[in-house]
Amino acid sequence: MKNALLILMVLFLSGACREKAENTQTPSELQEARKPVVYTSNYPLYYFTGRVAGSLVDIEFPAMASDSPAQWTPTAEVITAMQSADLVFLNGATYETWLMNVSLPDSILVDTSLGFATRLLPSGQTFTHSHGEEGAHSHEGVATHTWMDLSMAMAQAGVIKQALSEKLPGHREQLESNYRELMADLGDLDKRFKEFQGRDFPDVLYTQPIYPYFQKAYGLSGSVVLLKPDEALTPKALHDIKHLKADKGIAYALWPQAPSKETEGALEALGLTSLLLNPAEATPGEGDFLTIWERNFAVLSTISGE
Repeated sequence: MKNALLILMVLFLSGACREKAENTQTPSELQEARKPVVYTSNYPLYYFTGRVAGSLVDIEFPAMASDSPAQWTPTAEVITAMQSADLVFLNGATYETWLMNVSLPDSILVDTSLGFATRLLPSGQTFTHSHGEEGAHSHEGVATHTWMDLSMAMAQAGVIKQALSEKLPGHREQLESNYRELMADLGDLDKRFKEFQGRDFPDVLYTQPIYPYFQKAYGLSGSVVLLKPDEALTPKALHDIKHLKADKGIAYALWPQAPSKETEGALEALGLTSLLLNPAEATPGEGDFLTIWERNFAVLSTISGE
């Protein structure tokens, strides 16, 4: 009986000590005891977060199956899940049109383009939306695909690193090391693309208005004619392309997604070669952000005649 009572006393005391130790953990220690849940709105942010955080966080990219995350709309279930996330990394620059009609806590939203707001370029579009009793109001949008200037992509990755460091202060050294490796990769790509600056590029046809930052950063001029990769050329598009061919001698049409064989053939009949200049906003079928940009480098090399 005495032995049994002794054993029970030891178990009680050890449990009490363990409970006391758990209760003395700081909020920061309790936070780092589980993985933060981080949401990202496009593939570049998903890739940057994965490179910086590694396995330290659970990363969600709800638009992963979409070919165009900028046009994606979250379901009610996804919105509910995002509301309880630790961080939501946004591209900003009016990229997340769905955010206009979704309520998320300001405390978890991280606009990765806010730091270079003065460098944003106008899109020429006007957006109208409302916030509760404030009523409808309009504002001019800006060009959305900021990361296509790789120096901006590097700045966005820096914002991600900072936010993660504040959320995981005990892992700052690891986050910093991962971040520096990512910066080396992006910086090398940016340097290589900047070698195209100042070259006498021929004008090209952009099939979507998503390349302004890329054009400004790397010196590739051109004109936009809105085309859809899986639809036949409209009479207006044919008219505009013929005039651009005659006036500027355009020989290449740049697409964010590969066009259908029929559309590609119709452009070839007009003397234009279709090339894929992938913005990398959607999850790639193979490879990653860096391999996509390696292919984009090959595209510019083709246009420049190398």
